[in-house]
Amino acid sequence: MIPRIGNVLPNGAIVIEIDDKVILAKNNCGTADEYVTWRWDGKDPASTHWGRYHKTLSMAAADFETRTRV
Repeated sequence: MIPRIGNVLPNGAIVIEIDDKVILAKNNCGTADEYVTWRWDGKDPASTHWGRYHKTLSMAAADFETRTRV
């Protein structure tokens, strides 16, 4: 299953934005870094890796834009 905006990932995070190689999500791990961007394999929602954690949505969204261009 390919996750969609609003879906909960296997790790508990909620998808805010997604493309074929990067996920922007609300991190529900109880840390101060509320938002995260992860690389993923484009097929398996449990394949998230190489996370970058952010305190604000605007910082995470800017990182998402940067990572999707690479």
